[in-house]
Amino acid sequence: DRLGNLATNLRRNHLAAFTSLHIHIGEYTIRAISPAYGSASPGDLIAISDSPDSLALSVVNGSAMEFLQAKVGDPVEVHVTTSTTLLP
Repeated sequence: DRLGNLATNLRRNHLAAFTSLHIHIGEYTIRAISPAYGSASPGDLIAISDSPDSLALSVVNGSAMEFLQAKVGDPVEVHVTTSTTLLP
């Protein structure tokens, strides 16, 4: 987007049933979805649900696009651990 956040085609509800996840992009790993920008420090690379509830990669008070030198089509990998409890 115009702020440098990286949108993905993953929805938060696709990831809700997993007890843990690791999101990989380039040489970086994000180990959780942040509840809000304020829950991380300026300059931190985070994963967060954006307004349409899709997973976005962001840098707090910065640009993930610049930080990661990312472009459209760069792969984002999500590695998950399954929960034993199913969510509705």
